[in-house]
Amino acid sequence: MRAIRRFQVRPVLPPTLRALIPLSQNLRWSWHAPTRELFEALDPEAWAASHGNPMVVLSSVSRARLAELEADATFVERVQAAERDLDAYLTQDRWYQRDLTDEEL
Repeated sequence: MRAIRRFQVRPVLPPTLRALIPLSQNLRWSWHAPTRELFEALDPEAWAASHGNPMVVLSSVSRARLAELEADATFVERVQAAERDLDAYLTQDRWYQRDLTDEEL
């Protein structure tokens, strides 16, 4: 029988951890080791069970665990650093966006 509707559980994250949502929605996490490690640190068992799917991990992490991570200044800094890094990745000019001189080609 086909599903009539599908829905996605969206986690309610503390303000200091909300950057995890856009980090999980950008596929850069799949090849960016520091971001993958961040999601794995949320819940290593859920990470393994989901075969490394950050959206599944975010949807399943407990409120108690989120509170624990929110109080962990090192983890919060890792989230903020990953957010800054993703922003820089998305906004910085790339070499292929420049007009290259004949010497550079």
